[in-house]
Amino acid sequence: MLESQTENALATWSVSQCDFTIEYSPRIVDDIRLAVVDAFFSLPRGGAEIGGILLGVRDGGRTTITDFKPLDCEHATGPSFVLSPRDHAKLAALLAQARGIPGGTYPVGWYHSHTRSDIYLTALDLELHRRYFPEPWQVALVLKPHTFQPCKAGFFFQESDGSIRATASYREIVLDPLPARPIQGEQPTEPVKPLAYESGAVTPSVRPASPPEPVAPLPPSAAPAAATFEPPKAVPPTPPLVAAAPASETPAKEIQYAPPAFTQAEASRSRGTLGIIVALTIGLACGVAAYQTRQRWLPLVGLGSTAPIPKAPYIGLTTSSDEVGQLVIRWDRESPAIRNAESGTLLIEDSAVPQAIDLDNVQVRGGSLTYGRQSDRVDVVLTIHGHGGTTVREASTYIGKMPSRPVEESPKKPDDAKDLRGRNKKLEKTVDELRNQLQKEQYRKRLENQSPESVKPKEP
Repeated sequence: MLESQTENALATWSVSQCDFTIEYSPRIVDDIRLAVVDAFFSLPRGGAEIGGILLGVRDGGRTTITDFKPLDCEHATGPSFVLSPRDHAKLAALLAQARGIPGGTYPVGWYHSHTRSDIYLTALDLELHRRYFPEPWQVALVLKPHTFQPCKAGFFFQESDGSIRATASYREIVLDPLPARPIQGEQPTEPVKPLAYESGAVTPSVRPASPPEPVAPLPPSAAPAAATFEPPKAVPPTPPLVAAAPASETPAKEIQYAPPAFTQAEASRSRGTLGIIVALTIGLACGVAAYQTRQRWLPLVGLGSTAPIPKAPYIGLTTSSDEVGQLVIRWDRESPAIRNAESGTLLIEDSAVPQAIDLDNVQVRGGSLTYGRQSDRVDVVLTIHGHGGTTVREASTYIGKMPSRPVEESPKKPDDAKDLRGRNKKLEKTVDELRNQLQKEQYRKRLENQSPESVKPKEP
């Protein structure tokens, strides 16, 4: 069955913040969805992320997507869609080749999948988009596959001021699977009807090539009685043709129909099938266990090399937050990339304007840096520049709510009765001392005013 007109028609995606309309072929986007889902189920725990370029035309206020070209990413840093230097060279060659395709098509954007995160653009995605797709009418398509739900997608674009809303798409779309297309030139065939068992007789329920000739009904006197017939167990040799006796002279036998052979299957066959299933299950479990422990037994049997497998360059970038909201950025100081580093660049995206921090070799080998974050989400990209122009880059994202500021405690008021009694005693003691001192001063002055001959001083 050929594609319907609805499948051939272009779908439209537009929002008020976008200065142009995005049109795309549902069949092309469905082919991209199939490739994304296949890569999603290729590996356990999230699968592999893939990407490529979108081809189409630019006509006035419309960007139309009519085809795509996948990018063969080598996944040097893991299953995420992070491009290595070889991948960047492949992408540049793919874009140069796409610009020379006859028919007026041109790279109008790119696509990639997020299998372990939501639909948004990371700092690396923004860097790649601005580097290879700087035109204001070029778009980015992010697809998010799911195990039990339909795949979702969202478009990203440059707004009128040149900024890109990378935190989320303005409008996500659900990519429902389209009906499968038959091979070109294939003719639909009428399904073969199964054999119909009517009254115990096996008769194929297929329409004959030509209608059968009508049979005249038998007279009541010649109608055979209910007869039985036992099928022969073995096929005898073909006997010579003999004229049949008239129905009135030869008594008809009662016909007995034997049940079909498939209904007489022995019960032992089901036991054999169950045994095969059990054996296959045990074999599969043994194969999985052998594959997971291959590094232990392969050198013993001489099938594996004892030489260590060279590891891909890594940084070991991690992010965490302390109790007061400070973001602690750490990396592995013992990694070869850090020990051979000449300099580094730390890109922190905590607000609308990313911050770039240049690090010398001493700061890089320090292994950590503290940053006062301002929002609940911070994207960090660390780029290490080594000897000979080598570059190693890793990204990390921290998501967490900002801690609330502690409320300053007011000083305690002296409302304790015990403290009040103690203060009162101290005050009474001080008053008594002042009173005694005042009495002594008054008595001394009276003595001085009196004559020394008539009055002798008395001791107080």
